[in-house]
Amino acid sequence: MTSIGVTCDIHASTEAQQWCSQCDQALCDDCVHYHSQAKASRNHTTISTSDFRKLPAFVRSLKKTCNKHGEKTDFFCLVHENLCCPYCIQTMHKQCDGVENLQTLTKNVKSSAFVEDLETNVQDIKTSIEELLKDRTQNILNIDKQKDSLLKQIAKTKSDIINYLNILEKQLVCDLTEVINKEKSRLGKLVRDLQERKSKIHQIYEDLRTIKQFGADIDVFLAIKELNQTVQTEESFIVDIQTDTSLFQTEILLQKSENIETLENNFKTFGKILIMSKPPKKNLMKKKKTQAQIFISKVHDVIIENGQKTDKIVNEIIEDGNVEASGSVNTPEQEKEESVDSWQNFNLESSVPRCESLNVECMPRINLKCDTFLEIPERGKQLNACKILREDKLLLLINKQIIVYETNPKKFQHIDLTCQPIDLTCIDGNVVAITLYSENKICLVDISERQEIERIKTAGQCFGIDHAGGKIYTSLPHTKCIQILDYKNNVSTESTVETVHSAFYIVFSEGKLFCSNHMTNVVFCMLTSGSTLWEYSSDILLEPFCLSLNSKGDLFVACRKNRSVIVISADGSKSTVCLKNVSRIKAPRALNWCPTTDKFVVCDERSGRAIVYTYK
Repeated sequence: MTSIGVTCDIHASTEAQQWCSQCDQALCDDCVHYHSQAKASRNHTTISTSDFRKLPAFVRSLKKTCNKHGEKTDFFCLVHENLCCPYCIQTMHKQCDGVENLQTLTKNVKSSAFVEDLETNVQDIKTSIEELLKDRTQNILNIDKQKDSLLKQIAKTKSDIINYLNILEKQLVCDLTEVINKEKSRLGKLVRDLQERKSKIHQIYEDLRTIKQFGADIDVFLAIKELNQTVQTEESFIVDIQTDTSLFQTEILLQKSENIETLENNFKTFGKILIMSKPPKKNLMKKKKTQAQIFISKVHDVIIENGQKTDKIVNEIIEDGNVEASGSVNTPEQEKEESVDSWQNFNLESSVPRCESLNVECMPRINLKCDTFLEIPERGKQLNACKILREDKLLLLINKQIIVYETNPKKFQHIDLTCQPIDLTCIDGNVVAITLYSENKICLVDISERQEIERIKTAGQCFGIDHAGGKIYTSLPHTKCIQILDYKNNVSTESTVETVHSAFYIVFSEGKLFCSNHMTNVVFCMLTSGSTLWEYSSDILLEPFCLSLNSKGDLFVACRKNRSVIVISADGSKSTVCLKNVSRIKAPRALNWCPTTDKFVVCDERSGRAIVYTYK
């Protein structure tokens, strides 16, 4: 469509008063008269040029002429969803059954349900954006408030440390005073003794001089003999005092506590400033069907009224992938749960082989056959993880228990735990490792003896866990890292790997860690060195929890929110939906694939139900 001017497109010197969208022309009053009388345009609706200028620019620039033939595009092909002119119909749309007159299709379009739905959707989006703006603005205000609170916490932490150090200082000063007083008392006693001995020796010296000066020889002889005994005693004192510790130099020193030295080396900061993301409390709106689908459904009504065929059009649209087939939608009667017996020989293939990610290729179809359906008698509890063992045993973490299920014959064993477990992995033989999130520990359990072996302290709240080559890998989502424990060498921490996202459930294979985050709806793969290889997010990935690898290296992900299990290739380039809307499984959270037997189990989070499949 050409942009409108102020003059008539026919009489260039006359000002235009009306605009005809069908003819794409500006018309003066005279032209409007002839335009309304002409057979070809008598049914055209015109608007004033002032009203036309009010239309959005993209509407004013819409073209109604064929780019290839230069003719008016008065027709619409429902099969290809294209405008077309008469020449287009004869050349490119000759075999199409759904070519309709554009004027007929657009009749009463303003009052159609399609426009109403679009207006409603736009209003819903507008309302949602307003609520999002309000929510984000409030979050900014909350962050400012949190800053004030955190500053007070930092100041209080500093004050508490200073007060504690003052107490320690006071105690140390008291100890110093006590030691000094004790040493001064000991040395003072020795000084007083030496002073007394000094006075005695001085007196002997004076007496000896007097005797020599005034005494007779016999007096001198007898006096010397008596004084000599006293002198020898003092001489022995001088010799003895030099051989013991009495003359050691006393020096008062300060020996720092080992804890203080550790504090100086490791205490680099009061703490870390962390960012914790929480999902919104409510969803503002659900994704609706695309407007193209709604429009096509209205077009189908027109076709039926005209007696045209609709099956071919619908099939071609589905084959083109523009509209998802609705044949998988269950009626209320179909949604009713089947009996347990009906599951014994039930074959289930991948219901949606088409990839729903915009940037990821589709994987081949994966076929699974239902082998066993289980009703775990712990209803209404939290089923967090499961594991298939080579001995045809199934381990389930449910509530505060490990349930060991032996399929042949069918029987249960219960192993009680002290707190809620999150994830488990097999170490060797009958030993399994379980994460105890609330206790910051990994619990080792011997399932054959039905008792705990030991508990290992972790660097934070541990969530997911896996084991390979004598090493235990556990995720610490709140610190965005994965802790690696060397289980062979008396369980020592080997390293800690930082993650780009918080990792919850994890799987290790050939130097790679596959991680899920159900809060941000992302699955990612990284090396143990810390570098991220790929990230995967999609409309079909809603609340991803447990992960498991099959014998081919494909990654299976339990998506709780949309009741699906999706499969992602090991390099993250392809994906598909393996199981969708699994009956009797309302919230799939736990799953596991046993590569040695090609058994696959999916468990419901709340109902205590599990389905075991075999790979066809």
